[in-house]
Amino acid sequence: MEISTYYSTLTTGQPEEGWRKRLRTAYQILIPITLAFIMLAMGCDIQPKVVIKTLKRPLAPIIGASCQFILLPLVAFGMGKAFNYETEIGVGMLIVACCPGGAVSNIFCYWTRGNLTLSVTMTSISTVLAFGFMPLNLFIYTRGFNSRNVKVPYLEIFLGLVLTLVPLTIGGFIKRFFPKAAGVFIRIGSFAGIAMIIMAGIMQRFIYSNNAKRKDSWKIILGAAILPLLGFFLGFGISSLAFKWLKMPERRTIAFETSCQNVGLALTLVSFAFKGTRDQIGAYTQFPLFFSLFMMVEAIGLCIFIKGYQIYKDKKRVVHESPQKDNLDQNDHGKIPELTESENGVIINKAFMDSFHKL
Repeated sequence: MEISTYYSTLTTGQPEEGWRKRLRTAYQILIPITLAFIMLAMGCDIQPKVVIKTLKRPLAPIIGASCQFILLPLVAFGMGKAFNYETEIGVGMLIVACCPGGAVSNIFCYWTRGNLTLSVTMTSISTVLAFGFMPLNLFIYTRGFNSRNVKVPYLEIFLGLVLTLVPLTIGGFIKRFFPKAAGVFIRIGSFAGIAMIIMAGIMQRFIYSNNAKRKDSWKIILGAAILPLLGFFLGFGISSLAFKWLKMPERRTIAFETSCQNVGLALTLVSFAFKGTRDQIGAYTQFPLFFSLFMMVEAIGLCIFIKGYQIYKDKKRVVHESPQKDNLDQNDHGKIPELTESENGVIINKAFMDSFHKL
């Protein structure tokens, strides 16, 4: 009997089919490669001067980091206990909740006129803070789910986080010496995250087919649907307490940063750091996969709602200001409206710019 067949029989009780074995091998190769490309794109998007400038007003980054690494893991732990998740499902949930922010949040902030500079800064900071907070949070909260004495590989998780610094650093060099190429990497990398989620979901459906037969799947789906929304409203609610210092774009940015996690990192860490049977590894990844699906769907839904409200406000403002245009002097007639550049780099009419900051 071949070693691979013997190992599969030992861990699952039955030999692993050849096609499934090849698919699992492909999954273990494609997921880290895609994650490396995403981190490369993230490195291309980081501007040290902008980060330092943003940190001179540290209130928003501090609130965002607190929501992401203190409140969200605590909420996830409470939800896991309330739903009475099994050990592997609960640990998978905590891994997602303890992950740093994902680059996809930058897209949602851009679409909703958030503070893109703050979004990129918070994504960068959370990636660095994850080196300490992710193992610490897992150490604190996994004990509540560890009824089967599952060993959490803290060292492997830390080393996995360290390895993400390599493409991140390379992206920084590309940004410094090849700025045009960096722009291309940023665009491709942002959508690579979405492609990774879809690809991982399809491949795992066939690799870990036994997980689709779980009787408690509805609990997993419900929890995965609730957690992103809780993250969004938690970030928005906490940041709104500082409304005197944080404008609406900053509060939206903190909300998206809290709810949009780096699911690719979670899937990679589970696949390479955790040991167990094939079905156990599949159980670890089940919550992250459902979470990633609902995270994208709900974030897009929130973007549509926010965008619709912004368009309504813009039209209302234009109608309100139109009588003033009728009273313009003849000398001002025909002038091109003054244009300015937004924080997102989009050239827009200055008359609308003021309304953007009031939303």
